[in-house]
Amino acid sequence: IAGQEAVARRRIDLSEELYLEDHRFGPQLSEVDPTLRALPVVPLTVSVETMAEAAALLMPGLRVIGARDVQASKWIDIPYEGAVVEIEVQASVIAPTLVRTQVRVVSGAAAGAAPVAEGTIVFSAQYPTMPELREFTLNEQRPCMHTAEELYSLRRMFHGPSFQGVASLDACGRDGLLAELEVLPVNQLFRSNPSPSFHIDPFLLDAAGQLVGYWPVEYLDDGFVLFPIRIRELVLYRDNLPPGERAKCRLRIGEVASRQLRADMDIVAPDGRLWMRIIGWEDWRFYWARNFYDFWRFPNEGYVSEPLVVLAGDGTADIECRRMAPFGEMGSSIWENLWAHLICSRDELATYHALPEGKRRTEWIFGRAAAKDAVRSWVKRRTGLDLYPADVVIVQDAEGKPTVHGYWVHKLGAAPSVSISHKAAYAVAAAGPHAVGIDLESVTTRDESFLGVAFDAAERNLLQSVNGRSRDEWIARAWSAKEAAGKAFGTGLSDGPSTVRIGQIIEEGDQIHIACHAALPSAQAGNPRTLLVKSVRDGDFVLGLAIDVERDHGR
Repeated sequence: IAGQEAVARRRIDLSEELYLEDHRFGPQLSEVDPTLRALPVVPLTVSVETMAEAAALLMPGLRVIGARDVQASKWIDIPYEGAVVEIEVQASVIAPTLVRTQVRVVSGAAAGAAPVAEGTIVFSAQYPTMPELREFTLNEQRPCMHTAEELYSLRRMFHGPSFQGVASLDACGRDGLLAELEVLPVNQLFRSNPSPSFHIDPFLLDAAGQLVGYWPVEYLDDGFVLFPIRIRELVLYRDNLPPGERAKCRLRIGEVASRQLRADMDIVAPDGRLWMRIIGWEDWRFYWARNFYDFWRFPNEGYVSEPLVVLAGDGTADIECRRMAPFGEMGSSIWENLWAHLICSRDELATYHALPEGKRRTEWIFGRAAAKDAVRSWVKRRTGLDLYPADVVIVQDAEGKPTVHGYWVHKLGAAPSVSISHKAAYAVAAAGPHAVGIDLESVTTRDESFLGVAFDAAERNLLQSVNGRSRDEWIARAWSAKEAAGKAFGTGLSDGPSTVRIGQIIEEGDQIHIACHAALPSAQAGNPRTLLVKSVRDGDFVLGLAIDVERDHGR
């Protein structure tokens, strides 16, 4: 503390702060790795309490009676087990009873100059006079579709035990909702303090905010994934209730815009008097594809990618192909981070966070998503087992070849083969019992220098002889076929494009196969191995799929 300013630093460590472990983003992600079961975050309401605690250092003898103009840009998240995040809360007196506060992350992956949350904390010697409560009615009142227990068990809310404060959903209407909140125990929140006390109960406040997040599930067809960004004003009229007590929450929806949803709430104590009034709780609306929303709720049952029907060249291979395309709000780093925690194993998360934020990291996670879905759907069809994405561990060797691992592999006897390809934020993957290769290429104009490197004279003559499609498409088909065949052969294009050569292009109606040869050590002298690569046009892309039923992909 220095004069009228204070700076408080807080070191957040998963080994110390249990509430972070309990604040889950949803389901248990792995049967064998419990550290993957949570995405630890510090939500908006905890930031509000953190700001109040720092501000109180400057106002001895006064009590916190509310907050104004609270804004948040993101959660504070702990990216992986053992990571330490240090935050700094700066507080400055701006009026006799007002302290302006800002929260910044000063160490860790999310460190930056911009505040992640800010707001003004209001102080007084005593609580303000309680206003009289008016009768609360709802427009077209009806029972809610879900119970409070289902709110969490059906994962309409992602919160873990320390934040599951909605005790009952009593009624809803087109303009609001009536529910009951429970004050949750605090004795198991912090190892460092078994009996904490709060200026503004962050768990009760979070439960109230959950109701704002739930109302759209009842009434909106899209844009029902919400992120809290603002509280215009919060007023306290009494001390916090003790654990176990229940309070009524009267939620009134104010504005529903394309991007924002705003609501007001009164939280009423058991004696019928007002405890807390929240004016202008505002959430940002996100538009997720329905399959991603369902995957987020139950990632062991849902798929975030789309099935891709591609018949194998010989028609006998048992494979699954999946495709990932840009969708919804995935350009937002906050949701990409969530997605990564739903999909990745512990080591994969470390790899993900080591990549710089941007195109390369997004392509990496898209490829992982498609590959894991391909493996999961193949395993599901064979065994009926519903795997979580994090249970499918994909490891790449020094040459970039992916292999599949997981506790479940022994149930099959061997892991399936997998192949991944991505291009311009699109990704495809294939999985099956035999060595498989898949490659995705965009249909675009390539210059003569590319042709001179990618194909020999015989291959260029072959491409000149085919017609019925554009030159750009044939070049893309040929190149994707060589890449896919190289992956299936297990050689890649290790010695350059000449490692795999195109010998024939076979058109049978809409079916196109490209015969690719490779002089492998296992082949007889002068008799190269041949694969028929299935070539498929998919919008602005073509993909090649090759399967080598003779090669043991595990070797």
